[in-house]
Amino acid sequence: MKSIITSLIIVGVIFPVFANAQSGVGDTVRPGLRPEARQDIRDIRQDARSDRKEIVNTVQTENGTIRKETKQKVEDLRAGAAKPGEAREDIKALRGDARETIKENRKEAIEALKENAEDRKADVEARKKALKADLAAKKDLKKAERKAKLDEKAKERVVKSLANAYEKLTAAITRLTGADTKIAAKLTELQAAGVDISATQSLLVTAQSALSKAKTDVEATKSLASAETNTETSKETLRGLVTTAHASIKAAGEAYKAVYELLKTLTPVPVSTSSTTN
Repeated sequence: MKSIITSLIIVGVIFPVFANAQSGVGDTVRPGLRPEARQDIRDIRQDARSDRKEIVNTVQTENGTIRKETKQKVEDLRAGAAKPGEAREDIKALRGDARETIKENRKEAIEALKENAEDRKADVEARKKALKADLAAKKDLKKAERKAKLDEKAKERVVKSLANAYEKLTAAITRLTGADTKIAAKLTELQAAGVDISATQSLLVTAQSALSKAKTDVEATKSLASAETNTETSKETLRGLVTTAHASIKAAGEAYKAVYELLKTLTPVPVSTSSTTN
């Protein structure tokens, strides 16, 4: 009878703790986790279940052995007693010791199950925390990579804009250079014809100086296109250099226009012919 009661106590105390320890420890894992993370957590929980089963099996085996040994000792005491009831006190003490031992084993098993549940929970939380940190790091890396790609595209746009601006500015310089060549040739022709070209020549020198500055400013945009790496700086620098180059070209164009207007007023000195009759 007492053996049956003891078994009921084990079933009533050990297995409820075992069941409670298993609650929330099933295969249900948050869907948002990656497959490998879900599998890691399942593995942790599976190991915990295996440990709990081992704890329960161990205490059941030990307590079963104690009960069998106690039963055998009781039978031996009764068989060795000279008369009925003579071994009653010894049997009582023996059973009391057995109950205390079983009770202590049960208590240790309950503590082991609690510790197992806490360890499992800590392992799962640690894995989730590590996963969260890993995901955050990868997210930051992807963000940095996207930013780098965007910066690279922005840089390409800036470089392309610089190249386009340089091409247009160079074309303007080419036109002004051609005008300079033609005007210089015309002045040479007029000078040979005896025309005073000093005023026009002075304006031409001024125009050529403006053209030289424009060439320098335009070349600066080319240097920027090949050397500039910071996109934010490139945008600001581009605006400044292109604006300066445009202004220089405009000034040179106006200078050559003044030369041309003055050049139109110059005419060759007519050659006078006289005849004498004797």
